Amino acid sequence: SWQWAAWSRGRARRALRKRGTASTSFCDGEDDAENPGDDGARSGLRRRRRGEDGRTKDAPKVSVVMPVKGVHPESLSNWRTQLRSAYRGEVEYIFVVESWDDPAVPLIRRLMGEAKEANIAIRAAGTSMTCSQKIHNMLAGVDACDARSTYVLFLDDDVRLHRNTIGSLVSSLEANSPEMFLSNGFPFDLPPARGVNFPSYMTMAFHMVLLIAFSHPGEWTKNVWGGCMIVRRSSFENDEHGCRSKYERGGYSDDLILAALCDEFKRTVGAPADCVFPQHIEHTWTQWWNYMRRQLFVMDTYSTSHNKLVNHGMLLVLSYLSLAVTSGVAMCVFDLCAWAHEIVTESGATPGWEVIEWTPERCVSAASFLAFAGAMHGARKMYAELAGMAALLGDEGVTESADAIDWWRVGAAFWCCYACVPLMAVYTLVKPTVVWSGITYRKRRGLVMRMPTDDERRCMKIERMNSGFGFKVPELEARALLVRLKSEASDYVLVDVRTEKERIVSVVKGSVTKEEYESGANDAYAGKKVVAYCTIGYRSGKYVEKLIERGVDAYNLRGSILAWTHAGGELEAPDGKPTRVVHTWGKAWALPRSDHTAVYFDHPAVAYVKRMLGLAK
Repeated sequence: SWQWAAWSRGRARRALRKRGTASTSFCDGEDDAENPGDDGARSGLRRRRRGEDGRTKDAPKVSVVMPVKGVHPESLSNWRTQLRSAYRGEVEYIFVVESWDDPAVPLIRRLMGEAKEANIAIRAAGTSMTCSQKIHNMLAGVDACDARSTYVLFLDDDVRLHRNTIGSLVSSLEANSPEMFLSNGFPFDLPPARGVNFPSYMTMAFHMVLLIAFSHPGEWTKNVWGGCMIVRRSSFENDEHGCRSKYERGGYSDDLILAALCDEFKRTVGAPADCVFPQHIEHTWTQWWNYMRRQLFVMDTYSTSHNKLVNHGMLLVLSYLSLAVTSGVAMCVFDLCAWAHEIVTESGATPGWEVIEWTPERCVSAASFLAFAGAMHGARKMYAELAGMAALLGDEGVTESADAIDWWRVGAAFWCCYACVPLMAVYTLVKPTVVWSGITYRKRRGLVMRMPTDDERRCMKIERMNSGFGFKVPELEARALLVRLKSEASDYVLVDVRTEKERIVSVVKGSVTKEEYESGANDAYAGKKVVAYCTIGYRSGKYVEKLIERGVDAYNLRGSILAWTHAGGELEAPDGKPTRVVHTWGKAWALPRSDHTAVYFDHPAVAYVKRMLGLAK
């Protein structure tokens, strides 16, 4: 199969060289060879006719949605390549993070400053509890798309786009509409040139099999890769084939869900030959284990009975073939080694080849070993063709990286990786949870939900309590207040309505007591916006009601001092020193952020017993 994939990739590479990389009517054919740009990513575009009749087509608008969580060393350079598209139509870029606290936000703002001519926006999707965070971010990006956009391109931040990638993907969908539901590309891994880094080779070996499915000469495939896939915006807007509802209802794998959907409804999937992306990987053993767990975990997630049949079928076939191939290769190698040992020890004065007994078993072992070696040779040729195509498209250094791959190590990594698959598949079926980007997900009957962290559980409990108060007064979220205080601190006064015994433990930095505010309400605090807080928001809500009746511009801090700790607000002790100890009144409200210490009053019955025993402080 790898020999076939190498032939198919070679055919596509030669065609690309012949016709030029600006191969669709949606790409500008300007030659940027003299303007390589940043990060060593040349455009590689050459002039050519746009279409057989030399005419151009109207290029539909594309919204590029990039779900982001955190950053890695290559994030900024990858984003730069994604902005330097040669697509003739209008493109908007929407970065979607979970919250504004994401480390990627400052880097995205820097990118916006560098590329002021690009249409870039950032959206905060919020935390998802009913599907994976990536899918939640993707859907938030779709909702933020311009209504004039025809297509939505989903991109991971580890993809280095070529300048004609968007044009190729759009052309694939336009030429095969309406049968084609989506079009996508696929990466090929490049392990580090230096060091052993065997786990990276094992990841590469796992992906090599998938590359075969993306090498069809007809530029279509049955597989989907969520790192770079383009769909019609109307498909999600109209929930075509239930694609959006399947995402929202316990969706975990963005690509596997759509692949099953296309299979169920007989829709095709495009795979343009020039949409291949070299991807440098460097995995530790822990990262490899987690990655493989996630790859097998998705095969035990499903949204329909058809989806379940397909995914469990893939898991069964993958496990069976892995066991068959690796055990077969192991037995062949063992048999050949035993045969070699027999030749060396029993030949004596007789030439070695004269004592060889060519039994059928040994013939099969030799043939099987040669077949495996031939497969590795085919994989090497496939990689050479992929690297050659990426070089044509402008990726400098990719051929050197491909040439530096140790293929003896690849063969060993292939065997080790797939020997682990059956055991990992069993472990995946009995283990209902997996960790992805620091988030724990749990599957139940094929559907996935996010498992909240301890702090998230506390925040949800605080929110439930606040929802039950029923106040109809203006409120401010703690995070929003922190942002406002950075630029408008002089416009606000924070009022602590708690008792003195609570305040001697800690207060919000810069706040005043209710008594201080009342005594100076007509002078120092006149005209300022009042934000009142207590432990969780009940007492402060009551106080805000009274202030509003007196005509004061007052707000209740939702969640009060507990929410303030979760938002990262500072507390200080009576001596002005920073502290992480907070008084929560009672044990039921001991819900500060996990790195804070809660103290509280004892229950009256407990306090009475302590006094009787002389234990009261």
